[in-house]
Amino acid sequence: MDSALSQELDAIEVARSALACLSLNNNDTVHETHVGRMRELWSRYDHAPESIKLALKHLTQIREAEHLGHGYWLPTPTRTVPLTCGTSLIVSIAPTSELQRHFPSAKRAGLGRLVSSTQTANLPSQSIDSWLGSYSFDGGDWAKLVVESSANELSASILTSDTEAFSIKKGPSPDRVGRLPYGGCETK
Repeated sequence: MDSALSQELDAIEVARSALACLSLNNNDTVHETHVGRMRELWSRYDHAPESIKLALKHLTQIREAEHLGHGYWLPTPTRTVPLTCGTSLIVSIAPTSELQRHFPSAKRAGLGRLVSSTQTANLPSQSIDSWLGSYSFDGGDWAKLVVESSANELSASILTSDTEAFSIKKGPSPDRVGRLPYGGCETK
C-alpha cells in the first residue's frame, strides 16, 4: 500500500475514533459533536487541520457520519449492507480495531470494512440500493410515493374568528404622466 493511501486511511481511523469518542453518552446513546472538539483530538495525532475535513467527507460518503450543518456531526447507527457470497459491508463509526474485537473477520477494504455476514446476523441490515441512495422506482411508483407522503402532511384550513389577513386589491392606476390608463378621461 502506498504511503499516501496509508496516511489517508489512518486519518479515517482517527476521524472515526474522535467522532465515536466524543459523541457517545454514558447510556450508550449518541449526540452531535462539533468539529472543533474533534480538531482538539486531531491535533494530538499531528495531522494538518484541513485534513479532518477530507476525513469527515469520506465518512459521509460511506454513510458512517452525517453532517448536520454549522460544524456539527453525528455518527450513523451501526448496520450491515449485504454484498455477495456471505460478505457484508459493516457501516459503523467504531474504529476497525474495535470492530475486530466483536467481529473477528472484520477487515478494511479501502475506506470501508468488510465482515462475514454470519458474524453480524444480529445487526440491523440495509439494502445496497438504500445505502447508495439509489432507488429503483419507475415514474408511477415515484409519483405515488410523493403524493402519499404529501397527503400525510395536509391539514384542515379552517380560519378561526381571530385570524386576520392582509391583501392588496389591484385596480386601475394613473400612468407616468398622471393620465388614466387606456386614454380614459377624468370627469369633474
